[in-house]
Amino acid sequence: MKNKFEQFGKEIFENVQKFPFGSLSKRELEILVLKAAIDSGLIEEHPVNVAASFRLSITKSNGYLTDISLRNPIIQDKTALLEIIKLLPANEIISTDLHLSIPINNASLRIWLERKVSLIGLNPGESLRRDIFKITPTGLYKILANSEGIISPKDAIDKLSHEFGNQIWFNEAKRNWNPKTTWREILTTTSEISSIASSFTTLIPFLSKIIL
Repeated sequence: MKNKFEQFGKEIFENVQKFPFGSLSKRELEILVLKAAIDSGLIEEHPVNVAASFRLSITKSNGYLTDISLRNPIIQDKTALLEIIKLLPANEIISTDLHLSIPINNASLRIWLERKVSLIGLNPGESLRRDIFKITPTGLYKILANSEGIISPKDAIDKLSHEFGNQIWFNEAKRNWNPKTTWREILTTTSEISSIASSFTTLIPFLSKIIL
């Protein structure tokens, strides 16, 4: 714990020296202190932890974490997609309309999603609130299709046959997916995929392998 406080103080001192003393606004000083606390390991970068440690509402906690993330480079597509796939097992699936409700507590991931959603446009009813991303399986495949570092469906089939070749949906995909098939199209080219898309848990091991 002593080393964490030392790192915390060192980072604050080094960062305030980058600006003329007294030139930083109250908000910028608060962000500097919060970032130092996170970087040093004193608190976890999560809205609930920040809210508890600094006696904030969750809304204000999210606001500070968003401000910190906006000052950092945007995360790469593959980093964001791996984070989303990691979240999928804990998701609530709304079976009536096949929407996935994905909890988003990572401000950098939320910013990436906001920009990606704005870039590609999604289906009616899909939305991104401050802490919940509501999306259909088709919408999630659209994001895959518009992200860098993702191998094509056909290449994924060829590469992963030894791992998934004994699964019914995989064998159907192998028969139907061709070199021109995109991730956006796979729900319409494979009936078995369409039937399991609502649970999505079956595809998680497969999806985690397609990101280079």
